[in-house]
Amino acid sequence: MVLAAPEGPISDSEAKNRREIEAAWLNMWHLYETLDKIPPERITSELSRYAYGPALDEYNEIIERAQNQQLKNTGTVRHRIWWEPPVGSSDVALVIDCLDFSKFGWENGAKKTVGKVGPVFDEYEISVFKDQGTWKVSKINISDRKCSF
Repeated sequence: MVLAAPEGPISDSEAKNRREIEAAWLNMWHLYETLDKIPPERITSELSRYAYGPALDEYNEIIERAQNQQLKNTGTVRHRIWWEPPVGSSDVALVIDCLDFSKFGWENGAKKTVGKVGPVFDEYEISVFKDQGTWKVSKINISDRKCSF
């Protein structure tokens, strides 16, 4: 994972918020990467630790559908995370993540097929919300902008 350095000094509270938001996003992404290991009855409870609202509904549906099709993600994704604008004292924030899918793919257990995810780079706009003191991913938008490492 690559984190973009701030353009200038940031406060301790800004740094803490960013760490917590990054952890929520990366933990949620890890659940997606390992979706085949989540027992079906625990999908919602596992995701709800890091996701809220539309993001929870969307990833819940994605994981359930993938499990029903016996899909398994393989490989790893590299993340390059940056911020716009700063979190400040808000309960909502936006973080940008450029994901490198060049070493990421999937296997279909039923059909014994393997595939690669494409395109190689995608820019994700991750909206987060502070829910009772805990940052959670609330919405994910795949941007039309191009990114790279």
